[in-house]
Amino acid sequence: MPSENCPLFNQLVGKLASAGSHLASVGHSLGLIVAIGLTQTAAAQTLTGPVTGDDQVMPRAAAVERTLRLTGALVPGQRNDLTVELESAGGENGLGFTLAFDPAVMTFESVRFGDDIPGLSLLENSTQAATGRVGVLLTMPTGQSLPAGTKKLVKLRVSLAATVSATQSAVQLVDGPTTRQLVDANATVLPTVYQNLDAPISSERRLRAGGGKRNPDGTVELNVGADDGQEIPDAEKGKIEAFYRDTANGPWLPLLDGVTVVAGQIKILDPANISRAMRFYQIRRRP
Repeated sequence: MPSENCPLFNQLVGKLASAGSHLASVGHSLGLIVAIGLTQTAAAQTLTGPVTGDDQVMPRAAAVERTLRLTGALVPGQRNDLTVELESAGGENGLGFTLAFDPAVMTFESVRFGDDIPGLSLLENSTQAATGRVGVLLTMPTGQSLPAGTKKLVKLRVSLAATVSATQSAVQLVDGPTTRQLVDANATVLPTVYQNLDAPISSERRLRAGGGKRNPDGTVELNVGADDGQEIPDAEKGKIEAFYRDTANGPWLPLLDGVTVVAGQIKILDPANISRAMRFYQIRRRP
């Protein structure tokens, strides 16, 4: 935790009201094709992905810059998670920022941890959430710091009404109620680039194969997740169909009762694919 003479600490510690984490989120898509063989998995990806926003640069205080960015996409009628990522150079002890969004499009639900980072503490200030602003303070214990690398620090959970007609909505890293600032273990302010997000809004979500395996009984199991990291809700099971074919140009045949949703991912289980050298799979969303 920064010391009491740290500007980040002085400004925020009296304002931040609550802390907590919750589970998440949503996802669906069309047309993912995956080929499973005896020893390897191949995948073809589909559809649209997230769009990044404009950069904002804080005053330079040192040669090494860190980058704090927003990523993600939105689906109407569902809960969604947007991620705050830090490109860490190492040595960061604490940071603060405010997430600003359009309350006419998004309704705030929570802020929760992203990656599991031992020792990291989270405080949120949601007193202005109704007007589209949520403050966040993240700190490491005294004398400790974040290791270098890309870190998914927190996820902003928002919900969208099913009637939302916008095709994108801006989410920004701003200064109020919580000032943007990144400090090291000595409370020295570190230069940081802040990247906002024009979050695309679409009922279609890109999927990515998460891995395939052949079980000891010979059946094939394939996991598929949302490309933007969103969890796929259990309710999506009834909206998704799986198909297979044994040649690259053969007809697609339905894989009956082969689709489940487990831990936020689509799971395909094919008991018939026991001795085949290769089989292709496709996921479709029912109209």
